[in-house]
Amino acid sequence: MSKSKKKLLSLVTGGAGFVGSHVVDKLIKLNHNVIVVDDYSTGKKENENKEATYLTMDISKSENIKSLKNAYHFDGFIFHCAAKARIQPSFTEPRLYFNSNVVGTFNVLELARKNPIKNFIYLSSSSIYGHTGLPLNTPLKEKQPKNPCSPYSFQKLIGEELVQSYYKLYKLPCVICRLFNVYGKRQLTTGAYATVIGIFMRQKKETKKLTIVSPGTQRRDFTHVSDTVSGLIKAATFHKKCGMVFNIGSGKNYSILDVARVIGFNPWFVGERKGEYPYTLADITFARKFLKYIPKIDTIEKGIALC
Repeated sequence: MSKSKKKLLSLVTGGAGFVGSHVVDKLIKLNHNVIVVDDYSTGKKENENKEATYLTMDISKSENIKSLKNAYHFDGFIFHCAAKARIQPSFTEPRLYFNSNVVGTFNVLELARKNPIKNFIYLSSSSIYGHTGLPLNTPLKEKQPKNPCSPYSFQKLIGEELVQSYYKLYKLPCVICRLFNVYGKRQLTTGAYATVIGIFMRQKKETKKLTIVSPGTQRRDFTHVSDTVSGLIKAATFHKKCGMVFNIGSGKNYSILDVARVIGFNPWFVGERKGEYPYTLADITFARKFLKYIPKIDTIEKGIALC
């Protein structure tokens, strides 16, 4: 009788959160043993997968990473999903954001370089493109200049540079995935970190008006979480693990007003917010070519129906 193949041990930071929990589920299906670390600031117990091991941990504290290093020997993937997300709160809590998004990323990279991992996957953000100065709805390419407009966006860009430096200096196998506006099951619906589609769906359920930041014509590349996770897994198993950057989006965008009309148009307009930019639209040519990444949820109507 042939011996069963040894399971790889993978780590998912922020694995009790929205995107991270879906990554955990996928890795379990791929027969990985999975360790999850999360500080549960936005992660939820109900997102946990009973087949994974969960540790309540703040990755910005080096002593926590040291204990993790002493306890486990990772030989699979490290998905670095943990982050303080959303633009607006980063203006009022820049130190909190910096500790999580920069110091935390450094700490996890230090853990990664001391383990024989297959790949380190860093979840970056489309917000680093910022105000491009390009004509509206020009697809955003990975190599174009970046213009982050918030502490959060700057920190995600710093994170990218940290990851790439670890490849150059330590030959750490790594890949960077720039996520666009992810939505779907388990998205946050309340609080400062909630997604716009999550907020709209909660407001519709509560028969409240949908809160739209003026003017409402801002366009976003809304990407269903199932497509996002598909792209992340394809990036993790990509044979070139040399700090390459991929847009993981839908390749389409919709205005906030478009989304409101799909969910149930009953708007309440509020003033413009600092750090906003007119649009995002992923050019996914690179991901299609190298990762064979093809989004399956091709309309916002179809995606919202799956939420």
